[in-house]
Amino acid sequence: MRSLVVLVLALAAAGCGPAASDEQGVREVNGTQLFVREMGSGAPVLVVHGGPLMEHGYFLPHLTPLADDFRLVFYDQRMSGRTPVDSVGGVSMALLLQDMDALRADEGVEQIHVIGHSWGGHLAMRYAMAYPERLRSLVLSNPMAGSRVLWMEEEAELAARASDADRAERQAIMATPAFSRFDPAAIDQLMRVSFRVQFADTARMHGLSMYFPDDYADRSSRFGALFAEMMAYDFHDALGSFEAPTLLVYGEEEPAATIGGVALLEALPNAEIVLVPDAGHFPFIEQPDEWLEAVGGFLKVR
Repeated sequence: MRSLVVLVLALAAAGCGPAASDEQGVREVNGTQLFVREMGSGAPVLVVHGGPLMEHGYFLPHLTPLADDFRLVFYDQRMSGRTPVDSVGGVSMALLLQDMDALRADEGVEQIHVIGHSWGGHLAMRYAMAYPERLRSLVLSNPMAGSRVLWMEEEAELAARASDADRAERQAIMATPAFSRFDPAAIDQLMRVSFRVQFADTARMHGLSMYFPDDYADRSSRFGALFAEMMAYDFHDALGSFEAPTLLVYGEEEPAATIGGVALLEALPNAEIVLVPDAGHFPFIEQPDEWLEAVGGFLKVR
């Protein structure tokens, strides 16, 4: 039996039928503790957040409608969000992938749907290469590019989109005493300025919810050891043997749609791509109906 500190909430609107359970808490997973939140019923879908060092909360409430048809399994990765840092003995790509597979096993299924967003898409691709037989389907929403070279190309184009005012505001925030203390409010402020270039319409940024724990600086420092594993990577050849159905989803306005997305579509033998109009890196926030139609429709027939 899995150990879970459970908070059960009723999540149902009037006249919408039975409530879907919402269970959240700290769970023993793969020899450590992770914060996990599950909602809905049906085939399980593991949802892998971006960052690194963000957390699952920015998916909500935008992905909640998928819980009408699926059991959504959100979690905060090692060192991230509400996952207790003291319980984490270490962090490596191998451990992050083992955590994903342990969560799959906890659901009692041999195969699971996986949705990975941004950095979470990077982890999802690594999971697909390490555990290809465990994937029922794969959704890569706005993933990091499949190679470091293309990722750097995407990052350069994003940097070029930043205005002088954005750059000045970033510098001003980083010069504050609050930021030097890694105050969560200052980190949130900096991230929101940085994410402006990731939205087609910055007025929609109010839908982006972020949480940064008080010990974010320590988490960031400890997570830094992982970046040595990302200094050089190229997944394209290895992904050529991955046969599970794969959906690539990008906001039409983000650089990745025409850089990394094109390369992944060519590399993956059983992939299709959807470009969401008038959206950037967070299409489930900017154009939720279109994103949900694409992703929900894909999952329902898999």
